[in-house]
Order: sequence, then C-alpha cells, then structure tokens
Amino acid sequence: MDQDTDISEKPVEGSSLKVLPDQPISTGLEGIIYKAEYHGVLVVAKKMTKPLYLCKHEAGLIKKAGKNNENVCKVIDLLYEEDGSSTTLILPFYPNGDLLSFLVRIRKQKLSVPQVLRDLIFMKVVNIINLLHAQNIVHMDIKPENILIDGNGQLILCDFGFARDVSLENSDHPIVHLGTIVGEEPENAKNEHKTQVVGTKSFMAPEIFSSKKKPSPQAMKKYDVWSLGILYFVIALTCQPWNSATPQDPIYEDYSLFYTDNRLHSIKSSDLNNNYIRKAALKPFRQLPYNPRDCILKCLNPDNATRYTVKDICQSTWFADLAFEYKSSSIGSEILKIIKTLNN
Repeated sequence: MDQDTDISEKPVEGSSLKVLPDQPISTGLEGIIYKAEYHGVLVVAKKMTKPLYLCKHEAGLIKKAGKNNENVCKVIDLLYEEDGSSTTLILPFYPNGDLLSFLVRIRKQKLSVPQVLRDLIFMKVVNIINLLHAQNIVHMDIKPENILIDGNGQLILCDFGFARDVSLENSDHPIVHLGTIVGEEPENAKNEHKTQVVGTKSFMAPEIFSSKKKPSPQAMKKYDVWSLGILYFVIALTCQPWNSATPQDPIYEDYSLFYTDNRLHSIKSSDLNNNYIRKAALKPFRQLPYNPRDCILKCLNPDNATRYTVKDICQSTWFADLAFEYKSSSIGSEILKIIKTLNN
C-alpha cells in the first residue's frame, strides 16, 4: 500500500468505542458486525479475528477504492486488541440497510417498481465496479448484501474482506483461491490463516471451483463480472438462476453444457431472443426482460477467457439505450421514495 492508503491502527483499550446492546447486524466468515458508538457518532464495528496485517490490507484497499469513488464505504478507524485476539474496523452506519433487504421488502409488499429503475440500479453498481477495476481492485464478493443504501438513497459498496489489488505482483496479501491461500505472506505470518473460503458460493464463478492455478489479474476481474450477472437476476427477479456454478447443480450443468456446445458467447442478440431462449437450458433467462438478456448471458459465460469484461457491459447496446435515463434520472431520490412507501 502507498502512503495515501496506509492505515494507522490504534488500540481498542482507551478508545471511545461503545458497542450497543443490540443483536449483531450480521455474522460471517469475515467477522461479526455490530452497531456501535464511536466518539458519540453511530457507526458500524466490524470485529475480525484474522491477522492484523490482513485487516490493515482490507482497510487500505477500502481507502484506495474510495479515493475517486464516492460510492465506496469509508474507513473511520482501525482498532486492535493488545493481545492480538481481534481487530475492529470502524465504518459509517447506513440507516437504509442493504440492497437485498430493500428488494425483499419490495417483493413481500408486492410493490410495483419500474423495470427501468431496476436496470438503472444495476447500471450504477456496474459503474462502481468499473471504477474499481480501473484501479486494478477486484472486489471478489459482489452481492446485494454488500451494497448499502445511504441517507440520500445512494448505493455504497462495502465489505472488501476478499478484495485484491491485482496490480501488486508481490503483494503482502496472499491471493485467496479455491479456499486455499497461495502466494507471498509476511515472514511473521507463515503459519497463520492458511485456509479461507472466498466469497459467497452462489455468486462465485465456475472456474473458482475447478482451477488450481493462481489466476491472472484479468481473470480475477472476470470473477466480478460473473457475480454481476447473478446480481442482475436478484435485482430484476429477486432470485438466482441456480444455486452454484458447479457440476453438482443440475440447472447450472445443463446451462454450461448448452452454452459451450452452442458457443453462445458469439451469438447475436436477435438469435438469442428469437431462437435459443426457447431451449430448456436457458429457462432461467426467459424470465429476464428482453433487452438485458444478451448482456447478462455473456456475463455468465462459463469460460473466463471469453466472458464479458465490465467495459463490455458498459459498451453494450443495452447500456447505450439506458444512458439517457441514467443521466436524466435521480436514482437516489427514486430509491428514497420507495423506502418511504415501504415504511408507511
């Protein structure tokens, strides 16, 4: 990390951190997230047991990603226990929750949301990831739970626990792949943290389950593209096309074989919508709106090498058609209107 993104940690003891007695916001592989007060301000405290150098790396990546991207969460502070038992990342509290909760509430209350707004929400997330990839940062855990909604209705990307700076050839942070860390570690951490599960299984690209080689930077960026494809299903339909991109999932396996046999990455949009979409293997895609199908299909290409990049998504016909709506609409204000309706 350079000096602009370096993080100076402070001891928890003597700090003004006060964890509130509420139930934890969430519990996961990366730690436990609590609501707390810090210097009298309501915040989120992410308590992690992984080594301090990994926590500093995560905080540094968030800081780097947010330098030119207002839609990335900010780091307030990094606190550590003197005995090394845990490290706590202090982050802003976003009162409107996350994108998944927002979408689930819409479905439960049977609220009608224009398809174009759903598409614009996806477009906003893609633009956030596009800025990350321009900085050679790969998020590695894109899912609606990791997209928060701030007080202005703006989308905020959070949880960089699995994120990587792929521009670092000799990174001091190991590359996590297939549940095993490979690559370089600090000398004082050779025996620490040898195994770890990456991301969320239902959002993970198929090659993560099968390849045993250290991925290239470009290949890792396409992990995010796959996750974006799954994310669109959730935004548009509040469901996923399959449970996991593995041979053990029959829906995915049929799709993967059909995709490969028919070289779907090279077909025209008109052929997809007029011919191929009727095939049983593409049944999940029939539920999608007409315009996004081609783009999402190419995001969910089982072959990493020919899968879309984020730039390809941004240059798609679908996004070109959405561009005017994106520029002329206030996504944040529309999201706030929906939240107000949901809360009434």
